[in-house]
Amino acid sequence: MVKKLIRNSIASLAVAGLVATSGVAFANAAQPGNYLYDGVNIRQNGNVSSTVLGMGYKVDGLMAICAAQGGSAINGNTNWIRHTNNKSSVNGYSTEEYVTWVGGITKGSGAVCNG
Repeated sequence: MVKKLIRNSIASLAVAGLVATSGVAFANAAQPGNYLYDGVNIRQNGNVSSTVLGMGYKVDGLMAICAAQGGSAINGNTNWIRHTNNKSSVNGYSTEEYVTWVGGITKGSGAVCNG
């Protein structure tokens, strides 16, 4: 009985791991990532006229939370990534053009922020 419970628990965790790496999970689970450049603006909202809350640097690292679509276009890309800077703890938006993240999330995946 205990072995069956453990097997089922392990199977559940494995399935959860697979879900966590899918594009759908991006809106619900933060993904680790990095800034592609030094001095990337972290803004209050996903547009270039929004207040700059801080800056991200390559060595800082980040946790990507979700993507906001329809912001100011940077190199034709209107996706902005809501994230938290690992070093400064500043939470805000940077253009998808200037950040990257690991996991099964791909740029332009459409995992939209929920507020």
